Amino acid sequence: MNQKCIDLIIPSLFFGILLLLVAQEFAILEWIETNLETSIFKNILQKIFSNKLPVFSWLFGTYLFIRFTSLFLWELYFPKKTDAIETPKIIKDIYSLIIWVISIGIALSIFFNKDITALLTASSVVVGVLGLSLRAMIADFFYGIAITLEHPFRVGDWIEVGVGNNTKVGKVQQISWRSTLIITKQNIHITVPHSVIGNRNFNNYSYPDSLWRSSFNMSLSYDVTVSEAERIFFSAIKQIKELEDIPKEPGVSIIQFLPYGIEWNIQFWVKDYPMESSIRLQIQRNILRDLSYCGISLYNQPEYQSTQNETPAKPRSNWVRNLDLFACLTDEDCRVISEQAIKSTIPKSKALFEQGSEGSSLFLIYQGLMDVYVKDKIEDEAKKVNRLCAGAVFGEMSLLTGHPRNATVTAVVETVVYEINKAMIEPYLREHPLLLEHIENLLTERKLQNIELMKKIDTHKETDIPKNMLLEVQQQIRRFFNL
Repeated sequence: MNQKCIDLIIPSLFFGILLLLVAQEFAILEWIETNLETSIFKNILQKIFSNKLPVFSWLFGTYLFIRFTSLFLWELYFPKKTDAIETPKIIKDIYSLIIWVISIGIALSIFFNKDITALLTASSVVVGVLGLSLRAMIADFFYGIAITLEHPFRVGDWIEVGVGNNTKVGKVQQISWRSTLIITKQNIHITVPHSVIGNRNFNNYSYPDSLWRSSFNMSLSYDVTVSEAERIFFSAIKQIKELEDIPKEPGVSIIQFLPYGIEWNIQFWVKDYPMESSIRLQIQRNILRDLSYCGISLYNQPEYQSTQNETPAKPRSNWVRNLDLFACLTDEDCRVISEQAIKSTIPKSKALFEQGSEGSSLFLIYQGLMDVYVKDKIEDEAKKVNRLCAGAVFGEMSLLTGHPRNATVTAVVETVVYEINKAMIEPYLREHPLLLEHIENLLTERKLQNIELMKKIDTHKETDIPKNMLLEVQQQIRRFFNL
């Protein structure tokens, strides 16, 4: 704004000098007549100061008037009143044209004694002839005026418009006399005539606000129950950090029943259109990961044949095989643990256990999503420190050492967990030294993570990291299990 004001100062000073010269027109003409001899130079100066200088001053004043009013009207007042990023170019151009036409008409009448009514009559005939030959351009112009007045989209909005037989989505970069310039996410500039926009439906993804809903379809076999599908879909959406503070809830609905399964529609909200494709990809990846962990296949068609390059889904009865924690055990051992584990369904927003409660078991998330909260002793407030999705293992500290729970774990969506207690895991710790070593390393890593989390939460308290933490963990586990 400062630079634009400075750009107006120099033309304003020049205009002031012109006004002084025009004001002294008679004195200057008298001085020329008295002091200059008859010559071509004298005649030129007389013509300039008697006619051309006032006309030039008038036109230059018109230019300055447009500059000044545009600065305050279109760059300050209009964007503030309409919440637009900038005033459309078409408004500025129409305003400038009207002022110039009025100014030139007045100049013809004052300085050249011309009757402008005759000029208007003659110009109407010309306009009629041109109108027939420039129908498309005129249609674009008037559609542009309607778009400018109604504000169906503004500069900076993401819109979807039909271009030929296709639809294009882009960000509005400029609204001109007869067309709108949009830039796609591929950085392709597309000029769309206003008549095309006015004659077709279009979508505005940024109005009235940038929050909007997207969706995609996915088919699951009839082996997957409705509750399982909803747990998997909702947890996949709520794992995305960018969607955590969106007030609107995602949705899931059934599209149709197919011969081989059910086609589902998954709806989610995004903050801005450019985020949609990356958010959708993250959700789809989360769904595929959770399905693979649960041993669920996307297809169950009789004619569907998996190729050698595809990795078949693991049987759902032996889902423990997918966990890194039990990687050193045999398939039979994992199957036995899967059968012995205690299954529980935790309703949405319910706590599985509270911080400080007694416990001697660990939990595995089979389907769903859970948040971990740790209480700040100074502020006496529980703060979220982690989010656990399908395949996560937690609660191992109490299982392996007998210590009370060090956090509160709450279900974000309806969640299915499996519980493994001390009696189930103890035989495998005695028979498989590698399992014991793996658990000791895992527990040491978890304790280090917990210490770092406590530092962030409880800033008033300094927590030292023990030098021989692994040795300390080994002693606690072996003492608890009498190993």
